[in-house]
Amino acid sequence: MGEIADYMLNGDDCEGCGEYLGRGDGFPRRCASCSTPQKKSASQIKKAKKEALANISYAISKLITASIELHELGYEKFSKNTEGLMKNLDSFHVKLKKKLEDKK
Repeated sequence: MGEIADYMLNGDDCEGCGEYLGRGDGFPRRCASCSTPQKKSASQIKKAKKEALANISYAISKLITASIELHELGYEKFSKNTEGLMKNLDSFHVKLKKKLEDKK
C-alpha cells in the first residue's frame, strides 16, 4: 500500500479528504468537514425521489412480467395470483407516488 493510504488507515490523515489530523490511534478517522453530513438541495432531493420511484416502477414491471411468463409456462399456482399481484403492486405504486409527492 502507499504511504498516504497507510496514514489514512492509521488515523493520521482523514480517510475522506486526506487532511492531516495528527498522530492516529491505529484506526481510520475523519476530519470535521468530512464527518458532518452534507445537506442536500431541494433539486437533489427531488431527483433522488424521482429516481427511487423509477426504480420501483421498473422492479414492479419486471415482477409482473415474470409472473405472466410463469403463468404462460403453465404454473397454475401463479395464474391465480397474477391478477391480484398486479392490482396490489399497482395500488402500492400509486400510494407510494402520492406519499412522495405529498412530502414536497
